[in-house]
Amino acid sequence: MQVIAKEKYLPSSMLSEGEQTVVNYFYDGVELHIIGIGHQDNGGILLDQSAMTPSLWETLPRPDLEIDTPGMYQLIVDRLPIDGEITAADIRPMPFTHIAFLDKVTGVSWLRLVVRYMLGTQSTSDEQLVDQLMTLQWRLKTARLRYRDADFVEHLNTTQTLDNGRFAMGATYQVL
Repeated sequence: MQVIAKEKYLPSSMLSEGEQTVVNYFYDGVELHIIGIGHQDNGGILLDQSAMTPSLWETLPRPDLEIDTPGMYQLIVDRLPIDGEITAADIRPMPFTHIAFLDKVTGVSWLRLVVRYMLGTQSTSDEQLVDQLMTLQWRLKTARLRYRDADFVEHLNTTQTLDNGRFAMGATYQVL
């Protein structure tokens, strides 16, 4: 079993029960690049590369962000196709748990890529990778991230609710 540390400040789980679609993006400082979509519930998130058809790829929103710092971002929606207009305000920073999971599934070191773009030291192969995300062959075609419940009252000595969804101190992933 592999374990991924949980992001402390940004909830990875949902505010309510049900399922949502997660659109994952890499931002190069100029434009959003779609990595893929996932389906999330309070138990975790499922990534399946086969869900990203060329027609879906073309219809997913790519709003303009008003920042110049590269990073990893997400759009959370209840369903596809998306009803209404999507703006930069609908995009959130990606929780670290999801970034680590994307590293495992895609085989790309996303944090290294973000840092290279932040420093302006990206290589030609980094730029080619970003330009070819639609055709990137993922290391794992389908995998599920499962949140691990933990007794945070005991571990953190607090009764404060830290995450409105199921609190997870870590996560495991499973290849499907």
